[in-house]
Amino acid sequence: MESTITECPFCGGEGVLCSTKGKYGYFVFVQCSFCGAQGKTYSIGKDRDEDWAESIPSDNAVKAWNTRVGDRNG
Repeated sequence: MESTITECPFCGGEGVLCSTKGKYGYFVFVQCSFCGAQGKTYSIGKDRDEDWAESIPSDNAVKAWNTRVGDRNG
């Protein structure tokens, strides 16, 4: 898993890995603890085990949050 969550690109606040339960299961995303900006949301399935923060969807959420426009290829 990508271990470091970068600061918020809008306010410089701390990015925090979060999960929430929706109608169709659990979802994971990174959200700024100061301004509330939220990154891309990924499904972690119908059930959430204790290792949800180490899952592939969680890793994808962190990578999406950490990606800045200048970092993209193509």
